[in-house]
Amino acid sequence: MLKFYLSLFLLCPILLTAQNSNVEEIAVRFKTGLNFAQILGPSESVNGEEAEEYSFRTGFHVSGGIDYAWSEKWGARAMIGYSQKGSAFDFDGPSYLQFINPATNLPLFSVGGNRRMTLNITNSFIELPLSAYGRFGRVEVELGATIGYLITSRADGELTYSNVS
Repeated sequence: MLKFYLSLFLLCPILLTAQNSNVEEIAVRFKTGLNFAQILGPSESVNGEEAEEYSFRTGFHVSGGIDYAWSEKWGARAMIGYSQKGSAFDFDGPSYLQFINPATNLPLFSVGGNRRMTLNITNSFIELPLSAYGRFGRVEVELGATIGYLITSRADGELTYSNVS
């Protein structure tokens, strides 16, 4: 997170200088907002019933950058930002735990039972979106690509293990 703030702090004077050099063609842009993200993919099932479930989780994003207008209708946009995305994860089904001896790295024993686990997963990214845009009256159409770098991934939650055998 410190690297993000340091990069943004060092980038601001460059952006402001660029804006003042030619006010008609270059503009500074700042954006903040909410992300509603969900992890998609196959989930584990037990006897034909879904044992795992991913649901939406709210995060936020903050970014700044520059717009370069070729004309009144067409231009390009480059930004740098911080974004949080993730998901809420629930698992309820049969499972087992295996206890490992750290000295030998061999299993000591295993137990089976029912596992109930809830996790809030948060992934933090530094993103670099690059795009071209066109303005048609009050409508703006933007097309581009984003490069994202995962800087942290964490999860917190609760695990309950019952019916141990």
